[in-house]
Amino acid sequence: MHLQKWGWTLCIFTIGCAGPSTPFGHVKSLTPVAQVIVPQKNKKLASLQLIPSQYLQTSKPVSLSLSPDRQVLHDPMNLTVAINDRKGISHQSKLVVTFNGQKVKTITDIFIPPDDRSKGYFTFRNVRLRDDRENQIWTSYIRTQKDLPISTELLPPDCSLDQKQNINHIGDFETPEKTLRAIESLASRSHLNPSLITGVIAQESAFNPKAISWAKAIGLTQVTPIGDEQIQDQFPDWPRSESIKRLPASVLKTMIISNRLTALDDWRLDPDKSIAGGLALMNYMKAYWQRNEALQVLNKNMPNHEPDLTSLTLASYHSGPVRVRRAIVEKGADYLTSTDLKEANRYVRRVKSYCYHFSKGTDR
Repeated sequence: MHLQKWGWTLCIFTIGCAGPSTPFGHVKSLTPVAQVIVPQKNKKLASLQLIPSQYLQTSKPVSLSLSPDRQVLHDPMNLTVAINDRKGISHQSKLVVTFNGQKVKTITDIFIPPDDRSKGYFTFRNVRLRDDRENQIWTSYIRTQKDLPISTELLPPDCSLDQKQNINHIGDFETPEKTLRAIESLASRSHLNPSLITGVIAQESAFNPKAISWAKAIGLTQVTPIGDEQIQDQFPDWPRSESIKRLPASVLKTMIISNRLTALDDWRLDPDKSIAGGLALMNYMKAYWQRNEALQVLNKNMPNHEPDLTSLTLASYHSGPVRVRRAIVEKGADYLTSTDLKEANRYVRRVKSYCYHFSKGTDR
């Protein structure tokens, strides 16, 4: 079993005398957690060391579950910890939360149903995780001071281009049902993950078919004039307005709102065409990183890493493949930490978060 010591650094903000700030609120002090360990016989364990529940013997009568079961990076979340302890939760029982290698919260007021002391619950409300960096979150249950802690990790959201994840819930967003069905149908035909494309639309336009950015990205999938050039050969008959190239974004926004520029003038204002165009551009970015020349760049600059095609594609959709490639040459596997990709880094994490929770139907 390969074990690593926790080397992550917690970024601390101080507000008055309240102490360091974390996603779980202000705390008086931070206690470092040594490492994640597998229990061994005849070995004394510190109470702050974490024993992942999957390493415990099956005879152990305790289990932990989290809801939501993965991190939410695009919204605040209410994180509920559910305890199942067949021996019964005692008055000494507590939950300990560690964040980025630091003990940040100890909870003793666990809710226990009066008719069943084997069940316990606690909800951390309005937890806001940063979308620009890793968040390492463990929750540990300790029955008594004599018992070893049993821990579970809240993992980052999982989503990839090639998964087949349908859309089960889009949270507080509002969009016609036919738009969601169009996304699922068109994405499946394009061999891309429907929930991922829904996450892209949520992040790009918040499902507003008339959205326009300062860079003249327009419509649900926010395809720019440069992006349109990459897919123009696929859709030569789609309408394209010369006004978009000629006029500033502020003027175009007024024209779109007043319906002086419509889907009859430019394809990006047609929801179905915007979805199809965005999918085509996404596949263009995906194919870019599968070319021999791009693979050579990845192999040379990430020799010990398996490239994440989903992150590469999403970052390229946001910032362009040339900028992403330049960051890879500069920083290798840590390319998303490049200053040039600061917003792309947040974009990739948020889209994956939307994707995972849209497919799970997570309604907070």
